[in-house]
Amino acid sequence: MTQSPTTPTGYLHGYSEEERERLHRQARFLEPMVHDRLPFRRRRRLLEVGSGVGAQTEILLRHFPEIHVTGVEINDAQIAEARRYLATVPWAQANGNPRYEIIKMDATRLDLDPESFDAAFLCWILEHVGEPARVLSEVRRVLQPGAPVVCNEVLNATFFIDPYSPDTLRYWMAFNDHQLSVGGDPFVGAKLGNLLQSVGFRDVTTDVKTFHLDNRAPASSSVSRGTRTPSSSIRSSRPERGPGDRGHAGFRPGFAPRTRRLARPPSRD
Repeated sequence: MTQSPTTPTGYLHGYSEEERERLHRQARFLEPMVHDRLPFRRRRRLLEVGSGVGAQTEILLRHFPEIHVTGVEINDAQIAEARRYLATVPWAQANGNPRYEIIKMDATRLDLDPESFDAAFLCWILEHVGEPARVLSEVRRVLQPGAPVVCNEVLNATFFIDPYSPDTLRYWMAFNDHQLSVGGDPFVGAKLGNLLQSVGFRDVTTDVKTFHLDNRAPASSSVSRGTRTPSSSIRSSRPERGPGDRGHAGFRPGFAPRTRRLARPPSRD
């Protein structure tokens, strides 16, 4: 999770050992949806913004054996956990060298060279920053023309449970209000298309998917209690001179619809 030191942080989950383990469980549980058909084939240098404990990094390295991942993260404890965890993962190494780098950095001011990456991945970070457009603008700056970017974000308004529980739903909305009060946005998934367009991406498409867990899959329902269900994702790409890659974006709320958006930044011609 990445934040600006000059603005309030919306990261309300904390950095405890229990939270770090939850992030690992969540990544494994949601892997089939988050990492479905990602446009990273034939990519070499991927930027992961808000790399956290390295849970998503491990999956990216496993799915795409040719990429090197640079993860940027603001919290020292998360960085230490990511480095510890990835050092235990066999496929995170190639010829004795790590296929990743985890560095401390502010996502709103990336100290990275322009056009130095050919792919980017953001997973549940924009909900925790006060200036999501600024983060996306920085990502666009460091991407090569036509490079795809994928973002997963939340749309917490889609949460529902059965049997109907007004008290639980009131608690959920109070949780969302609290996140807003500390500078986050629990509904940012619905805004992904506008955010992408505002910083220069184009061809934005939204794809909504659903988590629907009931007694037909009790094991999945049990695991999901340890995850934070509402979420969203975006895929897009930087503008280029030629036709270029298409990306897509979306939001995936747990137990509720997920939206995916596809975007390509405008041409520089």
